[in-house]
Amino acid sequence: MVKKHILNQDCELARTVNANDFWPRLVKNITTCLWGSGGANLLNLVTLLLMVKLLGSTNYGLFVLAQQYMTLADSLVNFQSWQGVIKFGSAAVVDGDDERLAAVIKYGFTIDLAGAVAGLALALAAIPVVGRLLQWEPGLLWLAVLFSLEILFHIGGTPTGVLRLFNLYNLAALHSVALAMVRLAAVGIYALAGQITLESLVLLYIGVDIAKHISLLAIAAWVVSRRLGLRRVAKSKLGGTGEGFLRYTLWSNLGSTADIPVKYFDVFIIARLSVELVAIYKVFKQIIQLFSLLANPISQAILPQLAELVARQQDAQAYRVVLRLRNILLALLLPVTVLCSLVAGPCFQILLGPEFAQQVVLFIVLLLANDYTLSYVALHPFFAALGRVREDFMITLGSNIAFLAVAFWLVNYFSIYGIVAGGLLQGVLTITCKTRIIQRILRQATCCAC
Repeated sequence: MVKKHILNQDCELARTVNANDFWPRLVKNITTCLWGSGGANLLNLVTLLLMVKLLGSTNYGLFVLAQQYMTLADSLVNFQSWQGVIKFGSAAVVDGDDERLAAVIKYGFTIDLAGAVAGLALALAAIPVVGRLLQWEPGLLWLAVLFSLEILFHIGGTPTGVLRLFNLYNLAALHSVALAMVRLAAVGIYALAGQITLESLVLLYIGVDIAKHISLLAIAAWVVSRRLGLRRVAKSKLGGTGEGFLRYTLWSNLGSTADIPVKYFDVFIIARLSVELVAIYKVFKQIIQLFSLLANPISQAILPQLAELVARQQDAQAYRVVLRLRNILLALLLPVTVLCSLVAGPCFQILLGPEFAQQVVLFIVLLLANDYTLSYVALHPFFAALGRVREDFMITLGSNIAFLAVAFWLVNYFSIYGIVAGGLLQGVLTITCKTRIIQRILRQATCCAC
């Protein structure tokens, strides 16, 4: 019933949304994010390939494990403040309430800072325990310590939210590309210098990451100073954000925490099979990010606009946008996947070596699974814009438990393909549950309107 209702009102969507600048603004922001994230991903891929050549599969696998540990520890307590900044900031902008907007930005940054300190403490405290459980050697533990120190500078949630809220995707894109160029240049110069060691390359990588976070904060501070004034933000009261900001942010963080297994545990499970396989899997995942060039900018650009539609009580129109984008993405991604299945093997043989070319089937399976999940990329920001962060946590927690159960079970029978099967199951469960909740919300809204 809901799907039929949505299709019947497709023309209404075009008239209503085009009456303002929704689609032109979305296309512009997606295009900006596309060259920003796309250019950065391409440069990062070149950096990755160079690092694999410099370190070899085994050392690069150790690099990935140490970095993944830092990311995992950071994700446990690094609050997703940017979603709250966009949702509550959008409502403040619609209402023309600059005082509330200043309070939202201050509260978001306070949460970022507290999360960074807590993340560093957790990461350093847990390293001995994790080392014993996973039987890591001292060298790998030391790399994990070095990466963990970087967490203190992970205060980019509110700066990211500010740039997206104020529609300054061009600054975010320039920042991403510039730092990717700096990273590539640093690794390239280091390669020419010779005497390459894993530890020194890790230190170089961390230095660029710290510069990335500090420069993003500086850009956001400049934007806020011009839009509101830093003094107004500093003097604003945290309680002036509007009802539910902290609760929304906490539930968002719990949802992100519940999503940790499918994001990070895959590497640790694969490490039980082979460190070299970790490197191959990570490289494949990095390459697949290039095929997300259109999807990721949509996710970045669409949340502020969906939040605006929800603030204007236009939920049904927002959901029709989600479905239309799903169909467009599938039409674009599937032909690319077919082409990649034909050329991936020879390309891997030439660029990466025979051990990567032998795993070309794994790459294609990962790509197909990626097509499905990416087609629903706009569903998740819409769910967040609806304020359904508690339901998002429950769905994410349940689907990730299913991932762990299936992955640990099937890996014994199908090796790395058990991980892929578990990840696909997690994606299907998440998308199905969110879709049904949204349809129920729209049915209730339709009944109330009648």
